[in-house]
Amino acid sequence: MSESPRHSPAIKLGRIPDELERFVRRDTYALLIKGKAGTGKTTLSLTILKTLGQASNFFYISTRVSPRQLFTYYPWLENFVQTIRPQPTSDSEEQVYKMSMFEDARLDEPESLFERITNELMDVKAPIIIIDSWDAIASFMDKEARLNNERVLQTWRERAGAKLIFISEDSSYSTLDFLVDGVVELDQTMYYSCRLRQIKMIKLRGVRILNQIYNFSLDNSIFTSFQTHKPSEYALNRLVREEDSPRKKESSLKPYFSRGVGRIQTGYPQLDAVLEGGLPRKGIVIFRFDPSIHLNAITTFLARIVSNFIKRNNPVLLQPISHTNPQTIMAILRSYLGYFPNNNVFRALWSDINDYDIKQHVDPTQYSPVKNSQSGLVERNIEMARKRYPESLMLSIFNCEHLKSLDDEFRQRQTSVLSFLSEKTDLSICVGTSGENVYSPVEAQADLKFDVNLINGTMFLRPVSPVGPLFGLATYKIDGVPRVSLQVLV
Repeated sequence: MSESPRHSPAIKLGRIPDELERFVRRDTYALLIKGKAGTGKTTLSLTILKTLGQASNFFYISTRVSPRQLFTYYPWLENFVQTIRPQPTSDSEEQVYKMSMFEDARLDEPESLFERITNELMDVKAPIIIIDSWDAIASFMDKEARLNNERVLQTWRERAGAKLIFISEDSSYSTLDFLVDGVVELDQTMYYSCRLRQIKMIKLRGVRILNQIYNFSLDNSIFTSFQTHKPSEYALNRLVREEDSPRKKESSLKPYFSRGVGRIQTGYPQLDAVLEGGLPRKGIVIFRFDPSIHLNAITTFLARIVSNFIKRNNPVLLQPISHTNPQTIMAILRSYLGYFPNNNVFRALWSDINDYDIKQHVDPTQYSPVKNSQSGLVERNIEMARKRYPESLMLSIFNCEHLKSLDDEFRQRQTSVLSFLSEKTDLSICVGTSGENVYSPVEAQADLKFDVNLINGTMFLRPVSPVGPLFGLATYKIDGVPRVSLQVLV
């Protein structure tokens, strides 16, 4: 099922925290954005313009970089801000940005600059004025003059019905903190070896702050905050019945074949880019999830990887996490595929299997089953898939807790489950819970290890070995079925 334009992923470029968005949509206010150099203050102020759709009627005062440099550092401004084309002054025409909205104040005297701000407040109806940064102007004033000028700006701002945004690199408490209506502070810290960016809502008058701290990214030179993990958002609004959708469908993607494939795509483009094309063929991959993450969130995350295989007509063998609802798995897969996968290409095995269940999966008279044997069930399903798809790649996904019992059975026949899976399948994924010891042979032989943790309430995927950047996870729904999207944290 393709995503229609009316459905938008949860992680979208230019998202600011809900509380801050409610605040900046008010008719008039003064907002102070604080933070050390490089934390994203300028990016946030420009993203607020984008959030408000304010492509005109604003005045951006820059005391640090020229307007032309702003358009170089933030390419998306070109399509956002109104432009004019003057008469050509040379052989080649050049499109010039309407620089009147962006004031280069690097060499301006504080008195003349302050006069320009007050004139803008008096002459323009309900403008947005961004002062980047207020420190450069205030540093030329003594304490009394600074306080008086800040009060004057507040008075004129209220009269003009304007929005006034101050940017400051001084994180200490100042006179502005109690004069303005809102204060947010940006910070960055290290989480293991990854940079983690955070925005803290210190004060937003008239707005109830439900979450004081949000994580955010500056990917593509735009401020994008991550939503908090809410298990209810992973619940299915409705269960789709198999008869509601066709069972089979021709694959629109080129199948993976056993020859010539070194990397296998996950279906998450940004993750594949970091992994240099995807997961390694014949590799063992571990995903460890925070115990407080809802089971449906784990299923939804893995469903994109599974569906990416099935779309290419490559078989998948899945041993789900305990207590996972099979209807949930099928509904989420159907959301990605647009159809229900058949039993030939997708086989789900359950840890509490019994003889009756085995007969439901495969006719035992056609093979030589080992009664009440999980290893026998795995072997038979792989054998069936290989018969039908001899040249295709095969994916196996197992619960880490269940692998040990499987390994005990395989070792009775002088082999190990990992050796068997490596020989018979093309990619093995092991799913476990962080904080618990993963079965040691799996831990020792894993080619890639990932942790999915909750940081300030946000789900993050972290490549543990080899080390890589953090990826924010968020959910959105299509026809009432949850999906997961990823964005790298920059």
